[in-house]
Amino acid sequence: MKLLLLVSITLFAGLVFQWLLWSLRIPHRQSRGIVLIFAACTVVGAWCGALVLDINAVTLLYYLTFMGICSLGYLVTYSAVEVDSPSLVMIQMLQERGPRGIRFEEWAEALGDDTLVHPRIADLIRDGHVLRQDIPQGTQLVLTAKGRAFIQIFVTFRRYLAVGKGG
Repeated sequence: MKLLLLVSITLFAGLVFQWLLWSLRIPHRQSRGIVLIFAACTVVGAWCGALVLDINAVTLLYYLTFMGICSLGYLVTYSAVEVDSPSLVMIQMLQERGPRGIRFEEWAEALGDDTLVHPRIADLIRDGHVLRQDIPQGTQLVLTAKGRAFIQIFVTFRRYLAVGKGG
């Protein structure tokens, strides 16, 4: 019961702290901000749990593991909500139209590059995963070292799961 109480308080504190900081100024790199907030709250929670709630080392390890899982789950969910995912945009369009639906041609036109591709490219450039270079033939995008390291995580995970390329 102490563990559930500690995790609940820590998660709530992290959410409140994020809300307060975001209401003052939304950071340029929101994911990094969330990681720092929840890491700090987890450390403070572990310290309080050890001193105030008198939890033992095993329970503390459970707490750290559970907080890591919850924090990563929140980070993934937040990043999915932060930008409109293609599936979310499609479903929202259908919901707005109600029972009459939408013509496929109109749907395909509304889901063009400006809606789905360009915001993601801007995010990749902003986060330092991709570098935009002007060349005589136009503009090219090149993975940075950070981008290559980042994509390797997904390539390895997909290979581990034995799944092909998907969309």
